[in-house]
Amino acid sequence: MKVWTKGFTTFLILASILTLIFRIVLSNLLTNQFYTLVWLLAAFYGLFMFIIGYISGERDKNEFSLTQSFLRWNGGTYIVWGLVSYPWMLLGNPAPSEKLNTLNLAMIIWAIIGTMVYLIIKYSTIKGVDKSEIFD
Repeated sequence: MKVWTKGFTTFLILASILTLIFRIVLSNLLTNQFYTLVWLLAAFYGLFMFIIGYISGERDKNEFSLTQSFLRWNGGTYIVWGLVSYPWMLLGNPAPSEKLNTLNLAMIIWAIIGTMVYLIIKYSTIKGVDKSEIFD
Protein backbone atom coordinates (compact mmCIF):
# COMPACT_ATOMS: atom_id res chain seq x y z
CA MET A 1 0.00 0.00 0.00
CA LYS A 2 1.29 3.39 -0.98
CA VAL A 3 1.35 5.93 1.84
CA TRP A 4 2.66 8.99 0.02
CA THR A 5 0.39 10.27 -2.75
CA LYS A 6 0.39 13.30 -5.02
CA GLY A 7 -2.64 14.71 -3.20
CA PHE A 8 -0.94 14.31 0.16
CA THR A 9 2.22 16.02 -1.11
CA THR A 10 0.15 18.89 -2.52
CA PHE A 11 -1.63 19.23 0.81
CA LEU A 12 1.61 19.31 2.81
CA ILE A 13 3.14 21.98 0.57
CA LEU A 14 0.02 24.17 0.65
CA ALA A 15 -0.42 23.61 4.39
CA SER A 16 3.19 24.68 4.99
CA ILE A 17 2.71 27.91 3.03
CA LEU A 18 -0.64 28.63 4.67
CA THR A 19 0.74 27.92 8.15
CA LEU A 20 3.69 30.27 7.60
CA ILE A 21 1.33 33.02 6.44
CA PHE A 22 -0.89 32.31 9.46
CA ARG A 23 2.08 32.58 11.88
CA ILE A 24 3.24 35.89 10.35
CA VAL A 25 -0.22 37.48 10.38
CA LEU A 26 -1.00 36.10 13.85
CA SER A 27 2.17 37.62 15.29
CA ASN A 28 1.39 40.98 13.68
CA LEU A 29 -2.17 40.97 15.01
CA LEU A 30 -1.02 40.07 18.52
CA THR A 31 1.76 42.68 18.47
CA ASN A 32 -0.72 45.37 17.42
CA GLN A 33 -3.30 44.09 19.96
CA PHE A 34 -6.02 43.32 17.43
CA TYR A 35 -7.31 40.44 19.53
CA THR A 36 -10.74 40.23 17.91
CA LEU A 37 -9.16 39.71 14.49
CA VAL A 38 -7.16 36.77 15.87
CA TRP A 39 -10.37 34.75 16.11
CA LEU A 40 -11.31 35.68 12.55
CA LEU A 41 -7.82 34.73 11.33
CA ALA A 42 -8.02 31.37 13.13
CA ALA A 43 -11.44 30.67 11.60
CA PHE A 44 -10.20 31.45 8.09
CA TYR A 45 -7.05 29.39 8.64
CA GLY A 46 -9.12 26.40 9.76
CA LEU A 47 -11.51 26.82 6.83
CA PHE A 48 -8.70 27.06 4.27
CA MET A 49 -6.91 24.06 5.79
CA PHE A 50 -10.14 22.07 5.54
CA ILE A 51 -10.69 23.15 1.92
CA ILE A 52 -7.17 22.30 0.75
CA GLY A 53 -7.32 19.02 2.66
CA TYR A 54 -10.68 18.14 1.16
CA ILE A 55 -9.68 19.02 -2.40
CA SER A 56 -6.24 17.39 -2.31
CA GLY A 57 -7.55 14.35 -0.43
CA GLU A 58 -10.49 13.75 -2.73
CA ARG A 59 -8.50 11.29 -4.86
CA ASP A 60 -7.29 9.36 -1.81
CA LYS A 61 -10.73 8.47 -0.47
CA ASN A 62 -11.08 5.36 -2.63
CA GLU A 63 -7.56 4.08 -1.83
CA PHE A 64 -7.49 4.46 1.95
CA SER A 65 -9.82 3.64 4.81
CA LEU A 66 -11.07 6.36 7.16
CA THR A 67 -8.59 5.26 9.83
CA GLN A 68 -5.61 5.41 7.47
CA SER A 69 -6.69 8.74 6.03
CA PHE A 70 -7.20 10.31 9.46
CA LEU A 71 -3.80 9.16 10.67
CA ARG A 72 -1.98 10.37 7.55
CA TRP A 73 -3.66 13.75 7.19
CA ASN A 74 -3.84 14.65 10.89
CA GLY A 75 -0.27 13.45 11.40
CA GLY A 76 0.90 15.39 8.35
CA THR A 77 -0.80 18.56 9.58
CA TYR A 78 0.68 18.07 13.05
CA ILE A 79 4.20 17.72 11.64
CA VAL A 80 3.79 20.71 9.30
CA TRP A 81 2.46 22.85 12.16
CA GLY A 82 5.45 21.92 14.31
CA LEU A 83 8.01 22.36 11.52
CA VAL A 84 6.68 25.84 10.75
CA SER A 85 5.78 27.04 14.26
CA TYR A 86 8.91 26.07 16.20
CA PRO A 87 11.36 27.83 13.84
CA TRP A 88 9.02 30.82 13.77
CA MET A 89 8.98 30.96 17.57
CA LEU A 90 12.74 30.49 17.90
CA LEU A 91 14.10 32.34 14.85
CA GLY A 92 11.25 34.44 13.49
CA ASN A 93 9.58 37.49 14.89
CA PRO A 94 6.88 36.24 17.28
CA ALA A 95 4.72 38.66 19.21
CA PRO A 96 5.81 39.34 22.80
CA SER A 97 2.68 37.55 24.03
CA GLU A 98 3.53 34.36 22.08
CA LYS A 99 5.36 31.97 24.36
CA LEU A 100 7.12 28.72 23.52
CA ASN A 101 5.35 27.03 26.45
CA THR A 102 1.99 27.82 24.85
CA LEU A 103 3.11 26.18 21.62
CA ASN A 104 4.38 23.14 23.53
CA LEU A 105 1.07 22.83 25.37
CA ALA A 106 -0.92 23.13 22.13
CA MET A 107 1.21 20.42 20.51
CA ILE A 108 0.73 18.09 23.50
CA ILE A 109 -3.04 18.64 23.57
CA TRP A 110 -3.25 18.14 19.80
CA ALA A 111 -1.29 14.87 20.09
CA ILE A 112 -3.53 13.58 22.89
CA ILE A 113 -6.81 14.52 21.20
CA GLY A 114 -5.59 13.27 17.81
CA THR A 115 -4.60 9.93 19.31
CA MET A 116 -7.94 9.61 21.09
CA VAL A 117 -9.92 10.36 17.91
CA TYR A 118 -7.76 7.94 15.92
CA LEU A 119 -8.39 5.16 18.46
CA ILE A 120 -12.13 5.87 18.51
CA ILE A 121 -12.28 5.68 14.71
CA LYS A 122 -10.06 2.60 14.62
CA TYR A 123 -12.14 0.62 17.11
CA SER A 124 -15.52 1.68 15.70
CA THR A 125 -14.76 0.49 12.17
CA ILE A 126 -13.97 -2.79 10.45
CA LYS A 127 -11.65 -2.26 7.47
CA GLY A 128 -12.73 1.38 7.33
CA VAL A 129 -16.48 0.69 7.34
CA ASP A 130 -18.54 1.70 10.36
CA LYS A 131 -19.66 -1.33 12.38
CA SER A 132 -23.25 -0.11 12.51
CA GLU A 133 -23.41 -0.18 8.69
CA ILE A 134 -22.15 -3.77 8.58
CA PHE A 135 -24.33 -5.28 11.32
CA ASP A 136 -27.47 -3.25 10.71
